[in-house]
Amino acid sequence: MSAYQAQLTRWLQLLATKGVQELALVNRPWPLNVPLPASLFTITTLTRLYVGVWKLPGTAALRGASFPRLRELGLYFVEMEHGVVDSLVARSPVLEVLNIV
Repeated sequence: MSAYQAQLTRWLQLLATKGVQELALVNRPWPLNVPLPASLFTITTLTRLYVGVWKLPGTAALRGASFPRLRELGLYFVEMEHGVVDSLVARSPVLEVLNIV
């Protein structure tokens, strides 16, 4: 999957440009430790985001993240540093639903 990181980053940039509101991004097949591009966290139009089987960026990479419209967030089988969930929730002021598996 690492060979496709640049392509995935470009797709996420295109989705941001188009103003996508709902996104489910699942890495398949394994492994779990494939890094999710930080560009995902620049899509400010998202209202619903589900991420599965990825390695989330660290809290340092999330400093510029903002989800002003995000109402629902699902994290499934993700690898992450301590404090990442707190960081995402703090940047999502209207978050209503948080699912963590």
